[in-house]
Amino acid sequence: MQYRAEIDGLRALAVLPVILCHAGFSIFSGGYIGVDVFFVISGFLITSILIRELDQGRFSLPDFYERRARRILPALFFVMAACLPVAAILFVPQDLKDFAQSLTAVAFFSSNILFWSESGYFSGASELKPLLHTWSLAVEEQYYILFPLWLMLTWRWGIKITLIGLTLGFALSLFLAQMIVSRDASFAFFMLPTRAWELLMGSFVAFALFRYPDLARPGWLAQGGSLAGLALVVFAIFVFDKETPFPSLYTLVPVLGAALIILCARRGTLVHALLSQRALTGIGLLSYSAYLWHQPLFAFTRYAHATHPPIAVMLGLVIVTFVLAYVTWRWVERPFRIKGRVGRAWVFNLSAAGLVGFAVLGIGGHLLKGVPMRFSPVKQELFASASASPKRGACHNIAQPDNVCHYFVDAPTWAVFGDSHSIELAYGLATRLRAQDIGVMQFSYAGCGPQLGTDHTDKCGQWSTRSIDHILANDTIDTVVVSYRIAAYLAGKHENIYPAQPDLVGPEKQAQVWESYIKTIQAFVDRGKTVHLVLQAPEVPADIKQMVRRAGSEAIAKENFGLAGVPRSWWEARMAYVTQRLGDIPAAVQIHDPADTFCDAATCYLAHDKRALYFDDDHVSLAGAGLIADQILKGSEPEPGSLAGINPRRKGPG
Repeated sequence: MQYRAEIDGLRALAVLPVILCHAGFSIFSGGYIGVDVFFVISGFLITSILIRELDQGRFSLPDFYERRARRILPALFFVMAACLPVAAILFVPQDLKDFAQSLTAVAFFSSNILFWSESGYFSGASELKPLLHTWSLAVEEQYYILFPLWLMLTWRWGIKITLIGLTLGFALSLFLAQMIVSRDASFAFFMLPTRAWELLMGSFVAFALFRYPDLARPGWLAQGGSLAGLALVVFAIFVFDKETPFPSLYTLVPVLGAALIILCARRGTLVHALLSQRALTGIGLLSYSAYLWHQPLFAFTRYAHATHPPIAVMLGLVIVTFVLAYVTWRWVERPFRIKGRVGRAWVFNLSAAGLVGFAVLGIGGHLLKGVPMRFSPVKQELFASASASPKRGACHNIAQPDNVCHYFVDAPTWAVFGDSHSIELAYGLATRLRAQDIGVMQFSYAGCGPQLGTDHTDKCGQWSTRSIDHILANDTIDTVVVSYRIAAYLAGKHENIYPAQPDLVGPEKQAQVWESYIKTIQAFVDRGKTVHLVLQAPEVPADIKQMVRRAGSEAIAKENFGLAGVPRSWWEARMAYVTQRLGDIPAAVQIHDPADTFCDAATCYLAHDKRALYFDDDHVSLAGAGLIADQILKGSEPEPGSLAGINPRRKGPG
């Protein structure tokens, strides 16, 4: 296939926004679409080679997979090997276990499936996963297991039959993406059935140029088409953001843009002249290695900082990314692509050894549970206790009230209602009430603040209305516990930038949230329910596992409480909107403040009696939820052994 410099330039246009977006440069809010551009390029190049060889009668599956192995595996293995010692030194047990699982998944080209299955609270922040970006490699390799087989099967019947089948597959894949993205955005993002159409778009361009090589000869059509394609890609980079449904019909913008550039950016066009510049083609040559390196560098740095690193640090890492990319391209990628240097047998043998080796290492890390013995016994206890509800995945975000979880008793008389901060509390209460043959129902929806009285018609608003109506209509439920991350809805998320104050939510929004909060509580009171309101537990400067990892043993062993979290004065300032308006809450409601148990007069803590009170930077652990549950069930007296005194706020016995 004749070399096309503008395609290397298009690779640069794809990889630079991806890296800068992931580095945190907000101007490149849609930089993630670079992956979609890569899919189109990959679909075009591989299909061009396949159909030329099929047409000449010399296509061979071993040859095809040899080329893929030479192209993909050496640099991938090099980066994975470099990640191993860093992860072993830096990661806490659960995170090392997760990393080990990703090693195995990458070895089986199934990391997209793993990251889809992990999506949610258990997986931790995606930006802290060094191998997260390999999901796109997995999608491509899964595609190239199936695609050549389809071509081999249908080629004998003619291009027309082949294209009819591919067109149906394209339409079905795009339809699935559009339908599924609103129901399961994680599946839509990571999985082949909803991404295949992007690769097929590149394949269609390859078929078009195979059949009509002069389809876009230099002229007004080539100029206009290539400029339109460039405009579509650039538009997506700077206009799309994390709220844009992806993949969906929106994804047609960069995908069509990339296809138009490949089809029309021929010699003589402005876009060809631009993308063929040596600087861009040089970056394009390094694009694969740069893509491989950027995510581990960013993830490990963020992990080591335990907060968001300064933007200057991230900019420096972008430069380091391309330095390492050049080294990898020059001394790893290029030698393996030259058949005279490394024969086929060596390629297959080394590939098999590498895949098996990483799979075994990953399985070993999983079975050893992240090798906790790397840390002191006290830290091991804290890591182990920083655990979420075992029912978090199964019982959270249940859209229909009839399907919510009933804990331990068939006809529960208690209900816990709120956002994700209510999950562990529901489980903690249920385990304590079980001895009295009292059951608990869990109504929780992620990031869904108070909604009653608003005209929200999104999934959160619909869920709130259905769930509240269900609880009100169920006479069996006599007690309702309400728990929200209310400080975040009223004052904004602190985003781990402690001790800086958050950007305040506007007064109008605050008033709306508070009004809905009160209306929700009042609705339960008016129906004669016993209502417990659990205020938000103090937030944590960073993920607790990170703070434990960084802390000295003396700091952890201090008294019954270990690490200090935030000053109580900081937390009280953040909760001031709530505490100044407690009088708005109906008199019958029993109010419980976790800060009474988690804090002394000066400090809010991260652990109690060598048990972690949180499992990340704001959600309480099962141990923390247990203390709050005891607070509810025992009235105003804090858990014995806590450093708190009795808070004079209105409370009553559970």
